[in-house]
Amino acid sequence: MLLIEGPKFSGFDFTPGVSTGYEALGEPFYINNRRILLASKQDPLEPRDGEVDLEEEPLSHTSKTAKSVWDCSIVMSKYLEALSLKHAGFWNDKRLIELGAGQGLSSFSAAALGAEVVITDVDTAVPSLQQGAQLNGLSEPQVRVQALDWMNHTQGIQEASKLPLHYILASDVIWVDFLIAPLVNTIAQLMQVSKERRDSLLDEDNTRSEDATPPVLILAHQSRSARCDSMFFDSLDALGLQRKKIRLDGHDIDEDSVDLDPKYRKSNLAIWKVWRE
Repeated sequence: MLLIEGPKFSGFDFTPGVSTGYEALGEPFYINNRRILLASKQDPLEPRDGEVDLEEEPLSHTSKTAKSVWDCSIVMSKYLEALSLKHAGFWNDKRLIELGAGQGLSSFSAAALGAEVVITDVDTAVPSLQQGAQLNGLSEPQVRVQALDWMNHTQGIQEASKLPLHYILASDVIWVDFLIAPLVNTIAQLMQVSKERRDSLLDEDNTRSEDATPPVLILAHQSRSARCDSMFFDSLDALGLQRKKIRLDGHDIDEDSVDLDPKYRKSNLAIWKVWRE
């Protein structure tokens, strides 16, 4: 058994409907002045650690972790918002895919900021994500929900890899070692821009358009295991991908750094940018 640190941010209420007691239910969560709602949640006032059975079927416990709102998705959402505040309209007309979306908080937040988003997770998480999209007034073509199982690429990967994507989002997707290789393989496939698509997206002057550039991965990662961290980042290095940890402390060192509210910072949680040159 592996003990996983559960969500520690306290007091957010993602439930739909009007309540007379936000003090009891928690604080509503807003992105771009828009309240984000989720189809289901655990008690917002009860931080919860969980045990992962390493002998359990991968799909089984992946489905279980999809039921929670993890800290990384909250930090990711607030990072996307901070980046939009720094660069006005940054997410407008951007096309994103989220891997292992869980309850969909990061995806719904990106959509609230103007992005088009494909929200993916295992098939058992799809109904909840579809309900969440409806609760937030989101529909196609801005938001599409589809199953994408890293362990079984016949389910969704071919369709997803054909999309002209700008960004890949992933929040708290590295916690057990047997999921790392399938995850990295999925990322690699999504970053692989086929020659056919690249040629079809040449501008009139025969230069490469933005849509022909491999998408950039934005990863919200909470370190839980030094072994898993090494396996994941070593796998990215083996693919020849570049990466950097994004500054969230207000030091404006590049276009990606932001001044994130200290309440959304954790010492063992970071935002990473990964790209292919």
